[in-house]
Amino acid sequence: ILHVDLIKGKNLIKSDIIGKSDPYAVLKFGKQKDKTPVVKNTQNPEWNHNSEFALDFEDTLSLHVEVFDADKFGKDKSLGSVEISPRDLESTEPKWYPLKGVKSGEIL
Repeated sequence: ILHVDLIKGKNLIKSDIIGKSDPYAVLKFGKQKDKTPVVKNTQNPEWNHNSEFALDFEDTLSLHVEVFDADKFGKDKSLGSVEISPRDLESTEPKWYPLKGVKSGEIL
């Protein structure tokens, strides 16, 4: 089993013209998927979310985490994403991962 604790995000980009984002994260591992709750009006959300995915030792899959801004109107906007190797998650020490495709933002 691949156990993932998505604790928080920091310095997420603002995608809303007015105010701050309402961020949540989607975690995907192969065909498995999980989602954190939405945290309202912040660039530094605290999710404290635990996910577990079935893991095969021969898996060469990466964990894909994408952060979105929940939007009442229209499509939720991406605030960046990151691919993480399950081997990088074996450590018990939390680690910040920078989000790709955006100017700023990290997840722990």
